[in-house]
Amino acid sequence: LFALQPVPVELVTLAQEIAQSLGTPEVGVQVTAPPELVTQADPERLRHLLENLIGNAIRHSPRGRAVLVEVRTEVQHETAQRLAILAVTDQGPGVPPDLLPNLFERFVKTRSSPGLGLGLYLARRIARAHGGELTVHSQPGLGACFRLTLPIEPVA
Repeated sequence: LFALQPVPVELVTLAQEIAQSLGTPEVGVQVTAPPELVTQADPERLRHLLENLIGNAIRHSPRGRAVLVEVRTEVQHETAQRLAILAVTDQGPGVPPDLLPNLFERFVKTRSSPGLGLGLYLARRIARAHGGELTVHSQPGLGACFRLTLPIEPVA
C-alpha cells in the first residue's frame, strides 16, 4: 500500500502545470476546468498519476491533435458525495479491445508502449489509495478517455 501525505491540492493548477510541462509542439494539451478545485490528496502521488495519464495520451496521439484534459465536479447519486473528475482524452488509435479488461494489471503493455507496463497499474492503485477510481473508455480508432474520480472533502 502507499503511504499518503494528504494536504489540500488545487487540481486545476496541478493539471495545468503538468499539461504545460509535457505538451509538445506536435501534440499540445488543452485543459478545461473551473477556476479552482481543491481536494485532499498526496500531491506527489497525484502528480505521478497525472503525468502518467497525460504522458501516455501524448505518446498515443497523432501529430497535430491535442490531448484534452477536463477537470470538473460531479455528485455521486447513491451517496451524495461530491467528486472531483479529471478526464484525459486522446485522439489516437484507442486501446485494443483485447487489452481493455487487463489494462490496469501489472506488466500489461501495448506494442507501441515503451514502458514496463506498470504505469497504469500504479496509477489505479494511487487513485484507489485516495478513495477514488481510475477507469478507461476506448473504442478502436476513436482514442481513449481515462477518467480519474477523487472524493472532495466536505468544507467544514
